[in-house]
Amino acid sequence: MAQKYFICNTSDLEEGQERKFKYKGRNAILVKHDGVFKAFIDHCPHAGGALEMSEGKLKCLTHCALFDPDTGCAESTPAQEGSSLMEIKLDIEGDKISYLNTIVFKSRNACEGHEFKRANVLL
Repeated sequence: MAQKYFICNTSDLEEGQERKFKYKGRNAILVKHDGVFKAFIDHCPHAGGALEMSEGKLKCLTHCALFDPDTGCAESTPAQEGSSLMEIKLDIEGDKISYLNTIVFKSRNACEGHEFKRANVLL
């Protein structure tokens, strides 16, 4: 059984909120979206920017790329179409949210067909 590391209680996060934490020394983000908790490495695959919840999406603070908080799939440029955030496996037992010492690996085409918006932006 994988070791569990406590993040916070479910009651600590309201809908649409985030909580930052450390995962193996890296910055990570826990979000609550549509009543579901998800955690990701806090690192945009485009240029490494930090993320925040904004209007129901995970948004890169550096170049404003958007990501689906349910899947981690990129939804807009400048992130690359088909790219995604690295998801951290969670364990929710009662009111306690913990992360497990593992990443959720997605297949290469896991975000294929996901809605994606291109913007005419020079970065």
